[in-house]
Amino acid sequence: MLNVNYNEFLKLPEIESRFTSMFDEQMKNFRERCSSGGFDKVHLDLVSMKAAMISTDLFFTELHKAESNEK
Repeated sequence: MLNVNYNEFLKLPEIESRFTSMFDEQMKNFRERCSSGGFDKVHLDLVSMKAAMISTDLFFTELHKAESNEK
């Protein structure tokens, strides 16, 4: 059973690298999907970054919750 808070969980080397990798991939995907939405480059980058952070954080929040509840 994992017994660390979420911030410490994200600092674990294997989790941190997975988080970064997923965030980068999500940001690329959101940027591609939103590129035809009429955003200028600055806003496209901001929207992509925020959407990627939210989706990645939700995934790892659920992963942390699942690993914390394992017995």
